[in-house]
Amino acid sequence: MRSHFHRSPLRLAPFAAAAALIGIAPVVRAQVTSVTVTTSSITRQLASGSYYPSHIVDGTYQGIGLKDCTDNTEIVFPIIVTGLPDDTVTFEIWAGTGDCTQPGATNNASTATCWPVAANPQPESVMSIALRVADIVSQLGVTPPSQSYASAQTSVCTSASSTTTTLTSDAGMTSSTSGESTVNVFFMFFPTGSSTPSVSSAAYPLKVKLSGPGACTNVTAGSGDGLLIVDFTPPTGETDIQGYDLLAQPNKSGADGAVATTCSSTINASSAATACADGGAAPLICTQVNGTTNGAGTISGLTNGTSYAVAVAAFDQFGNTGTLSSVACSTPQPIDDFWKVYGQNGAGAGSCTLETVGSHGSPAAAFVVGIVTVVLIRRRKKQRS
Repeated sequence: MRSHFHRSPLRLAPFAAAAALIGIAPVVRAQVTSVTVTTSSITRQLASGSYYPSHIVDGTYQGIGLKDCTDNTEIVFPIIVTGLPDDTVTFEIWAGTGDCTQPGATNNASTATCWPVAANPQPESVMSIALRVADIVSQLGVTPPSQSYASAQTSVCTSASSTTTTLTSDAGMTSSTSGESTVNVFFMFFPTGSSTPSVSSAAYPLKVKLSGPGACTNVTAGSGDGLLIVDFTPPTGETDIQGYDLLAQPNKSGADGAVATTCSSTINASSAATACADGGAAPLICTQVNGTTNGAGTISGLTNGTSYAVAVAAFDQFGNTGTLSSVACSTPQPIDDFWKVYGQNGAGAGSCTLETVGSHGSPAAAFVVGIVTVVLIRRRKKQRS
């Protein structure tokens, strides 16, 4: 991580003397006094530079989910350096789950707890530094982490180990989130030959979670007219669930894709993780239900008489889709309401008056039916008396 390029003061002396003779004042570089991250202006982008939305988790933290990593996204940090550095220091960027400013935390193959996340940039007073998400998570779970920077492949996204984060409240209560890590990023200046920084930014914490919630259980699907009503039990022990993907897949048989009348209890699980994010990947039909405790939802727009395999997957605030549930099977069916049955039983010919008073199911029609019923009851009572 050290820069081996160093200008000798003896070599610079003749240039300084010449500058003085012709009246040009030499540039005096001040000692760096502070490095500040403008946290309110942090943005996200793809490696191509195109805009990418941020995941703000737990209210204020920049969150990193699996898709942020596999999409090869970058987090852009605006940096302000007070004091123009000279050649006796190097500007380095490190990340770790602890404090990277401590002696031995960096530039030490045996005691290091942090890892470099970019090649050493040329420091300026005002900078925008883009760090790849894959580089930030590349050494999670690695002991000791690598001490030399190499651009990480996105394959690290699935292999990186997100550990458990334990938080302690002001009241002394502790809570743990499985599979979640806090990775701190530091922008630091190191004196030449030193493994301890002379000046560092405050730690900027990133919340990392590269796996989704557990599977929902007890999935059932009730039939409706062009829809299925899905009930399920949310996964236990999950604190960051944001909602659920309800997936339905029509059952097919034969080379011509004819609709099967019985459910095969299978669903295209390989597409389930992105079906809702992509707006529904055929033949999967997707509905999202938001909320942390919801245990039910409706999938509409289905074909009556077609058997569907149905499954549920929870998603969290990091955008991770969890494990797909077991599959339930059901078939949407048309529902015969009162007016439809009334007409099918031959009463339609004499019901023109009711239909003109109000449409099927309207309050006016119900009122007329009620009046007729009361009159009939009264006549029967008079006849009995």
